[in-house]
Amino acid sequence: MSEQNETELFHQNKKEAENGNKAAMYWWAECYDYGEGTEKNLEKAFYWYQKAAENGNEDAMNMLANG
Repeated sequence: MSEQNETELFHQNKKEAENGNKAAMYWWAECYDYGEGTEKNLEKAFYWYQKAAENGNEDAMNMLANG
């Protein structure tokens, strides 16, 4: 995937994550965690992993538990 496509996908998923979509929250956390489509930001990654976990995303729960 090109960097431009990653950036576009990142912004498209923003509203989904903000509206409670736990898969989008997890995806957004990974974007921040790995710097895909945006600059790497571990504080924001942690925030979105927490939000996804609070909404029942098991991958986010595992990420938080195992670091």
